[in-house]
Amino acid sequence: MKAPDSPLLELDTSLSGRMSLLGSSLIIHLLSLVLPLTMMQVYDRIILYRNESTLIWLVTRCAMAILIECILRNLRSRLGQLLAARFEYRTTANVINHLMESDLKSFEKTSSSEHLDRVNALGGLRNFYAGQLYQVALDLPFALVFYLTIAWLGGWIVILPMALGLGYIGLVLYCRHRFSRSHEVEQDATVERQGFLEQLLNHLPTVKSLNMEEQMLRRYERLQFKKVDTQSRANFWADLPG
Repeated sequence: MKAPDSPLLELDTSLSGRMSLLGSSLIIHLLSLVLPLTMMQVYDRIILYRNESTLIWLVTRCAMAILIECILRNLRSRLGQLLAARFEYRTTANVINHLMESDLKSFEKTSSSEHLDRVNALGGLRNFYAGQLYQVALDLPFALVFYLTIAWLGGWIVILPMALGLGYIGLVLYCRHRFSRSHEVEQDATVERQGFLEQLLNHLPTVKSLNMEEQMLRRYERLQFKKVDTQSRANFWADLPG
């Protein structure tokens, strides 16, 4: 029982999609060199010799490069979102198909809330294709283009941006580690809240007969706050590198 593919999600996530992202990233980084090179020419040649015609030509070409770069960045972002949607669509469909074909005795060993949490957790894997961490990881290899350009123009001064780049990589790795830990805590909080809701709904008549509605409400508020708090922390570490 294979779910049909949506026409919106016909792009391959394995090779062509990744190559498209890499190709667009390369062009974006090459175009981003236009602005600093233009500024260097303005200070070294235009201001010194008062060459207004060359200035107009440089500014026009620079504006065109910036416009193309902005368009490519937008297209790359949309492509990443499309790859993420296709990944989540296919993975979720495969999981549901696996559940439909699973052995009933094995299925009943796990609560329905835990099955639901596992399915919902697949949405978090979208960050691998469209999150900030993935975008940063995609841009890191092209930093070599900047370093080579700086070394060609400034020589040993390239050591400073290289040190800053290494520091940034360390920051990204640290944020990734903290995000992983925060995400695990978030998942535990989600499972705890779902388990409480399931137990509450199953024993709601007993709760009402004992007049425990207020205690159960306060308990749920604490669990809900814990879930939202851990989710906010995970989102903070996920977005920080960008």
